[in-house]
Amino acid sequence: MTVAGKLKLLKTMRETLEMDRKDPESRMVAGDNVKDIIISTVYTLDLGYETALIDKDEDVLPVERYKTKGEAERGHKRWVKKVGEMYKSGNCRVTRLGHPLVGVKDKEMELSM
Repeated sequence: MTVAGKLKLLKTMRETLEMDRKDPESRMVAGDNVKDIIISTVYTLDLGYETALIDKDEDVLPVERYKTKGEAERGHKRWVKKVGEMYKSGNCRVTRLGHPLVGVKDKEMELSM
């Protein structure tokens, strides 16, 4: 990552922390639990709207990103349904999205359920 990229990421993190301090709910789109999995959809300042799964080991796995709040709301509902189907089928594999600003690539992961 370049110095400019690191500075941009630090600025974004500071802005996010300040926004959260002022109004912690301001970035939240939706949040649900399906058994041991938390499905959280929020607006991130660096990558926009994003759904992440938080498993019983507290691993945070971003799984889908969206351009609009409406897409994020619909995507969140899809993930709630999908996680329920994962429990039924026993297939707990997801693709954890990488982070383009820090050079992290997408990775296949197993949710701890």
